[in-house]
Amino acid sequence: MNRLIGYPIKIRKNFYLLMIMMLSSMFVIGYITPKLNKVYLFQMILLLAFTLIGVLLSYFRSRMLLVYILSLWALMPGIRRISDWMVGEFQSVSLLSVGPLLVTSTILFSLMHKKMVFNKEHKRILYCFLCSFIYALILGVLFNKAAAIYEMANYVVPALVMIYSLTLTKTELQKRDFWVSSLSNIAVIISVYGWIQYFYLPPWDKLWMENVQMNSIGLAEPMSFRIFSTLNSPGPFALFLSIAVIPMILERRWRGAFGWFGVFIVLSALAISLVRSSWIFSIVGIIVYILFSTSTIKKIKYISLVTMVVIVLLNVITMIPGGNDISERFSTLGNLEEDNSFNARLQFTMEMAKNILKNPIGHGFGASGVSTKVGNNGSLGENGTFDNGILNIFFTFGWVGGILFFYGLFLIFKILKQKLSNPKNHHKYYQLGTAIIVALLVSLLGFNSIPGVGGLLIWFMLSLSFVNEANEINSK
Repeated sequence: MNRLIGYPIKIRKNFYLLMIMMLSSMFVIGYITPKLNKVYLFQMILLLAFTLIGVLLSYFRSRMLLVYILSLWALMPGIRRISDWMVGEFQSVSLLSVGPLLVTSTILFSLMHKKMVFNKEHKRILYCFLCSFIYALILGVLFNKAAAIYEMANYVVPALVMIYSLTLTKTELQKRDFWVSSLSNIAVIISVYGWIQYFYLPPWDKLWMENVQMNSIGLAEPMSFRIFSTLNSPGPFALFLSIAVIPMILERRWRGAFGWFGVFIVLSALAISLVRSSWIFSIVGIIVYILFSTSTIKKIKYISLVTMVVIVLLNVITMIPGGNDISERFSTLGNLEEDNSFNARLQFTMEMAKNILKNPIGHGFGASGVSTKVGNNGSLGENGTFDNGILNIFFTFGWVGGILFFYGLFLIFKILKQKLSNPKNHHKYYQLGTAIIVALLVSLLGFNSIPGVGGLLIWFMLSLSFVNEANEINSK
């Protein structure tokens, strides 16, 4: 049997090597299992099961691999909460937290029997990111110890999707519509759960809110908080929806199984999350996508679609629970002088800019964000909350590393723009990639969406156009 799950097994010795690695892992697990308490044992069993599925899907290059990875990033925080609730104990540190990273890293198994071909442009881009990552890792290990490894993984592992895209064959490139549609379906599912959470608040979510002290999002009571669905907080949830909804609105083939119904479910959940930065991400992405359309007729078509969506959404907002909060939150966008949140961010930006100017070397991985919880009893450290994404990158990578990082993004944008300038080579994935990069740069003025789930979605969207050009031309 030459074909399993998706694609042919070309090098059998790699398969045997994979089996040896899995058996070795089983022996190691069998040795350490008796030393674990029941909570960690339960978490390890779940973690191994999820990872094993990822390994198999990856090695056989199943079209479901990316769908599985996207699903786990969306659902794993919720699975973790259910796990804590089932064992009757909240865990400030859980093995399941690294589940999405482990499963995404299984992409490496898909490269075992694939020849990667990089052209000069691809190499320049990869070198920019690689050099900045290595530099930040060295600083991080020196200054921040174990926290550096965790943040490094949150930056690097999601970016593996870009490497994976360069190995896609002509046949595999035809699956891209399926992958984007699957992302849309996932967005609808977590949006529906978000509304259920808002009205009912399941006990596992209540346990989470009470123990992590999420006072900023409201009370742990139904209809008294900002929804976060299966993710950790409203921020990542809204970011997930804001990225997924861009292709959903603009192209019929990317709307998934739920069509326009799914679009409005996602938009309503995005609205009730009350995360303005994510609203801006979607708005900018949609505008840029329209601007890079090939003809005036298409631009008119897209503008008509967006206008229809806005009209319907504005009418729906007035009828849904929490509509007044949404309207008040949206109105603050036009009156930033009196917005306490905006003023606090502005003050933080000015103070942090001075800090970065005085320290051109940078602080390395592990100095900011969620990674500061490592070695700090599960609590955020001094720079755990960082309200400016651009400064966060220079804070982490230093002046040189930060410039390399942004130059890598610029090179991707430059390649996409060049391809879009030639009508013969125009492709909607180039259009989408350009929209995502511009939206990302604008959103970085408010928060750093690159580590973790935001990074995975951004790299995923960019990877759809970051492919071997010869295969791309033949796959149209």
